[in-house]
Amino acid sequence: MKPKPGKEKKPANAGDASRVAELNPWPSYIQERITLWDKLKKQYDEEIAAKVPEEIQVTLPDGKIVPAKSWRTTPYDVAAGISKGLADSTIIAKVSWEKVLTMLKLT
Repeated sequence: MKPKPGKEKKPANAGDASRVAELNPWPSYIQERITLWDKLKKQYDEEIAAKVPEEIQVTLPDGKIVPAKSWRTTPYDVAAGISKGLADSTIIAKVSWEKVLTMLKLT
């Protein structure tokens, strides 16, 4: 059987684009970025923990209103309240920042 024209057989050790190569050891900047991420994440978590949660209402696309707490309830929590499968397959949520800024008294 002849190969199709324009298609050459790759050597067995040729890189496969679907496989991911891992650098070993990692370049030094990777650890610097991880350290910075950990520092900023800790700072953010402390800021969120210091905020006082308030009762809020989340309006779903079908008009249903779900009770939640500001600074504590996540879009994942809301989706999980509807369906665990929905929560696991949902990748985005729309936030009304105008309402958030009003709540924070920034407008």
